Amino acid sequence: MRYLRFAALVVALIAAYLAQYIFNFRSLNDFFPIWFLDTFPTLYNVTRWLPEDLMDLAMVLTIFAALVFGLVSAPWVGEYPKPVHRPDRSLHSGTTARSGMVLMVVALCIVVLIAARALSGDSSRVLDFVWLLGLALYLLGSVLIDSVLFRRRTLLVLQTNPQVARLARPYRGWPWLAVILAGAFCLFTWELGQLPARVEPAEVQSGLQALALARDEASGLFTPGLDAVPKIANWPAALSMGLTGRVLLAARLSSVLHGLLLVAATWLLSCELFRRIPREGPYIVVLEDDGRWLANWAAMLVALGHVTIHFSRIPVYLPPVAWGILGLWMLLRGLRTRSYPLLALSGLGIGLAGITYASGLLFWIVTPLWWLGLWLLRRNWIDPRYVGMGVTGALTWFGGLMAMVLPVWGAWLHTPGAFAQFMRSALVLAPEAESRLALLYQQGGFTAIFGENLRLILLALNANPDVGSMATYPGAFLHSFVAPLFFLALGVLLLNLDRLPGWLLLSYLGGSLVFYGANAVAPSWRLLLPLYPIAAICIAFALDRIRVTLLETAGTWLEQTSIYVIVGLILWVGVKDWTTYYEYGHLQANASAVTGRAIAEQGAPENSILLIAGAAPVHWADPVVEYVASGLRERATGPEYSLDNLPDTLPADAQVLIQPDSAAVLPLIQARYPDGATQIERDLRGNIVLYVYRP
Repeated sequence: MRYLRFAALVVALIAAYLAQYIFNFRSLNDFFPIWFLDTFPTLYNVTRWLPEDLMDLAMVLTIFAALVFGLVSAPWVGEYPKPVHRPDRSLHSGTTARSGMVLMVVALCIVVLIAARALSGDSSRVLDFVWLLGLALYLLGSVLIDSVLFRRRTLLVLQTNPQVARLARPYRGWPWLAVILAGAFCLFTWELGQLPARVEPAEVQSGLQALALARDEASGLFTPGLDAVPKIANWPAALSMGLTGRVLLAARLSSVLHGLLLVAATWLLSCELFRRIPREGPYIVVLEDDGRWLANWAAMLVALGHVTIHFSRIPVYLPPVAWGILGLWMLLRGLRTRSYPLLALSGLGIGLAGITYASGLLFWIVTPLWWLGLWLLRRNWIDPRYVGMGVTGALTWFGGLMAMVLPVWGAWLHTPGAFAQFMRSALVLAPEAESRLALLYQQGGFTAIFGENLRLILLALNANPDVGSMATYPGAFLHSFVAPLFFLALGVLLLNLDRLPGWLLLSYLGGSLVFYGANAVAPSWRLLLPLYPIAAICIAFALDRIRVTLLETAGTWLEQTSIYVIVGLILWVGVKDWTTYYEYGHLQANASAVTGRAIAEQGAPENSILLIAGAAPVHWADPVVEYVASGLRERATGPEYSLDNLPDTLPADAQVLIQPDSAAVLPLIQARYPDGATQIERDLRGNIVLYVYRP
């Protein structure tokens, strides 16, 4: 039987990667060698299939591979801690616990008052301070309640299956996490100011909002800023600007920190999802560890992926994903360990994810599904008849959520159209998609819209490029070498729906499809970002199931080899992603960003002269120039001249910036100001991006 399982595993892998080949090339003309076609002439007909028919074949192969893989792979067996007897019922007795409850109620009352003031249009630093004070009081109250449970939590661990308590310790793999974070930091910060060379409008708007906060020109943590995003989303960048005195570099550094937080949160969530009792095979070979290798692989996939590398350099889209994933981990660990502070922090994190960018609203859809799954599959975590936290735990989490979002909702309601503007970038309210939506609606109503978007989303994962800021990137959302593993994981998860990882991951993916199905500009990667860490976790899960199945069918001699091969595969994919992104990022520069960097390198903006000539001149009033070239305290501004009003002389340390489409005027400038030096800025392919003339 094990040989049949091995053969079926090989068939599933071949089918999955054949489907991926079709998704990539849309043709089989170059797939079969000539001698093979001569041996089997019938295959000539297959090479002539239309791309539409081949795509249908690829989808059928993907579904077939996922189901076969789910049937033959080793079933998931996690930990099942069951208390021996009921714990003490007096969990919330005593003065300390009652004081904690009072503090939490007082904190929520403060938040409600702040929301009422925000609804009336009030905004000041005093309200910001009071709001933060309310959040601190809420957390302090949860700590006071939890302090009563410290002794009882220790007792509950003793009441749990001793084998689980002793062996299921995936968090002890933290040294590997430290290595992964160190590598991710190097990748995320390499040429941070120059890569990506293009500065997107969303980054500029967010950066200028943070710059206004750093200059004390704006206030109000919960009041809507640009695109109705609450200003609390810009405070990390503002603090970074205040500490470093830089603008572009500081804003991107704040996003790097969120990227590192996402890697760590993915590792933590994987540890909690895949906790299991280590299983040994013949000759004391470890077939399954306690889940730490799964967590390491998932964190590596996130850290080395081109999507994370790119968006960890843009201070807009990644923060809600990082806080949302961290909030989900705190929810699981808080319920398992009966920790009220973790539940309160989980509510705050999920709330923060939903207000910092519209894509974070996905976590508000997913979290109730996770609560339902935990109630069905881990009822002893929730039901107070066992060791569960009951209604008190649920209210603690919900109170944290409300404490974070109520003032923001009040500010949105005060400003007409603010919430619609906030949603405009994510849902069907986007005006740029109005004609497309109208056409689809006329053809089949909302069902047609949802079906078309669903098709585009699925193809975006492994076939189609981005339609947003990375539209010219030569690749799909998932690297083509690991994308088939994601679909194989779906087959295993579907057949393990009664297990905790199966329910939680599939409910997350299902909620994502519903959320993105109403997306007018699907499949934009900036909105698919919350899907990326979960996809990495699914891929790591598929790799683990392949490894365990191989050990059971081919022999335990593959124990160490399989780990080395998997780590090598992930590193190879990471190297491919990094080299491709490095070239892509340097070739997408816009003229305003190149000009702004030249001004910033000169050090004195007033000595930089912008020559207004050609079809697309760059002005000082350009927001990109202001964002890239400005300092913390001074705005970038300087002279602008055309050929008709050039001064007779220039300062000794001046520089004239000329765009490539105005190269014809360079000899005139050199003749007017002789004995100067011309510097030509080029991209990686040698294309000229800017002329800098220094007299």
